Amino acid sequence: MNTRKIVASALIAYTLMQTPSAFAASLLRYGSSGQAVVTLQKELKSLGYFNSSIDGIFGPLTLNAVKRFQSSNGLTADGIVGPATYQRIQLLLNGRNALASRGSINRTSPGVTLSTTTLKIGSRGDAVKNLQQSLSRLGYSTGGIDGIFGPATEKAVRAFQARHNLTVDGIAGPQTISAINKALSNSALSSRGSYERPTSNTSVVDIAKQYLGTPYVYGGTSPAGFDCSGFVQYVFKQAGISIERTASAQYSGGTYVSSNDLMPGDIVFFSTSGGNPTHEGIYIGNNQLIHMSSSKQKAVISDFSGWFRQYYIGARRY
Repeated sequence: MNTRKIVASALIAYTLMQTPSAFAASLLRYGSSGQAVVTLQKELKSLGYFNSSIDGIFGPLTLNAVKRFQSSNGLTADGIVGPATYQRIQLLLNGRNALASRGSINRTSPGVTLSTTTLKIGSRGDAVKNLQQSLSRLGYSTGGIDGIFGPATEKAVRAFQARHNLTVDGIAGPQTISAINKALSNSALSSRGSYERPTSNTSVVDIAKQYLGTPYVYGGTSPAGFDCSGFVQYVFKQAGISIERTASAQYSGGTYVSSNDLMPGDIVFFSTSGGNPTHEGIYIGNNQLIHMSSSKQKAVISDFSGWFRQYYIGARRY
């Protein structure tokens, strides 16, 4: 028996050493490039976190994918791929069942980690953040991904429960969490971007176009002058949809949308810093977006190419 254990341990160690991404000699972070980044992008893509082309460049899209992976798997979401992140990726790729049996995950796809603790108003921490991310993916706005179970998160839980014929109490217990994971598996992850409410918001686009030419004003939130996030918030408000004021808060809410599944009315985000969004606009279809241009000092329509593709970090649907 001891001999078998030794052989098994040796085989596991050998497998990890032969995997290109396991415990790289140097950390991968924003600005890294090369074959190690290619491997990282391929692995994150296979796990459902990276939805762009494999280019070997650790830019905003890769950074965003790493942070989402880390946050969903209980790691520090710093966007730096070190030994802990490498190990978790490898375990998910080669030993998902073993990892699940230790309680790290409860499914082979991203979802809410089952816990002995019931999540409800006042709960805080990574378990709440995972819940918020999962509800957001399914189209239920939690008011942001902040790890705090507040009124907006409770409202999202109630809406999910009502839709799935569960007891509507706003408490995320085992039955509700199991239903959320099932919904993620059946609708979101299986179609890689087809979520529970895949309808375009053409009214937002129609309203946005009415403000073409409106002057750019830093901090502006009215037709007298907008900045990028003030413009988006105002347009959505006119369409009867309440969203947060800042680009970062808007990026934390809504439903994640793959770049391949953009629809009119989705909010597209960009970052020149490699971190939080520094610009945003509204996708209007035909590979175009409407946004407040600081360089042109007004609301304009631009092609979703060049600068916008280079610094694109993701999209949200409200």
